[in-house]
Amino acid sequence: RWRRTLTPANVGAGDTLLLLAPAWAAPTAGTLRRVTTRGAAVVGLIHDLLPVSDADTCDPATARWFPRWLDAMLPVAPRWLSFSQATRTALLAYAAQRGFDGAAAPQVTVVPPGSDFSVLHPSSPIPHPSSLPAVEALIQSALSGPLFLCVGTIEPRKQHAVVLDAFEQVVQQMPDAHLLLVGRAGWRCEAVVQRIEQHPLLGKRLHWPKQVSDEQLAAAYRCATATIA
Repeated sequence: RWRRTLTPANVGAGDTLLLLAPAWAAPTAGTLRRVTTRGAAVVGLIHDLLPVSDADTCDPATARWFPRWLDAMLPVAPRWLSFSQATRTALLAYAAQRGFDGAAAPQVTVVPPGSDFSVLHPSSPIPHPSSLPAVEALIQSALSGPLFLCVGTIEPRKQHAVVLDAFEQVVQQMPDAHLLLVGRAGWRCEAVVQRIEQHPLLGKRLHWPKQVSDEQLAAAYRCATATIA
């Protein structure tokens, strides 16, 4: 279970508190204020603002907690890291709506997430053994036909239902095509998960190992005819 309150220890003047935790595990507004009064700087990390802009696609708890966390962070965190220019733009727009614009606007630096598979170390934790033969066999079989790769948690905003609709049309024209879904079941996805698990092509042309190692994922990217995002 996530802890909603983390108390920074020994944070004082000249220190920087970089908050990498998700919103619901971040320090409280009171804790953040105490940190800044000690002379420490607070830097926030933000993935996106979907719990604000598209709350209906998110877990209900996240949709409740996220704006509260963001509103508590803006007064105490003048600097932020974001994973994309789109998120930077969205954060600056949200901040401006809350009165943090002009000289008061936060500094947001875009830091793209790492995606370099050129150097891989043994993955930890190791995926469940039952997933290993399936993934390796799929990669081998896909060499003789197109492989479409879709990586991401099964959740509403990823539109897996649309991906399945499209793939069902593709296999009518390309009967040797494969669709590989990599990602665990997330939230508000019961209907899609049921559709995947009961799909007549599951284990034949449709594959959902749920969890793979970095090495297997890298191999899947190399073999993929196309990726779906």
